[in-house]
Amino acid sequence: MAFYLYGTDQRAVWYYALGTPVISGATIVLTTALTLVAGGQTLTGSRKATTGTTTAGNVTVIFDTSTTGTLVLPNGRRVALTRFTSF
Repeated sequence: MAFYLYGTDQRAVWYYALGTPVISGATIVLTTALTLVAGGQTLTGSRKATTGTTTAGNVTVIFDTSTTGTLVLPNGRRVALTRFTSF
């Protein structure tokens, strides 16, 4: 999983998490390190090398149905996830 944000200093910040999910019945769980990649190019900018990576803590993604789940961030904050079905 990966997502792209801007930091408080307005610089590009990528986060990614790699791992193998555990499947138990209808529930899928992935708990792994969340890595922050600092610097680098913006979404529409020209190529620019990153300035380094840092582990931001562990992240957990839980899919309890085929359309809903929960993202648990390193600080314990829980974010509800819903499958996007329209384009």
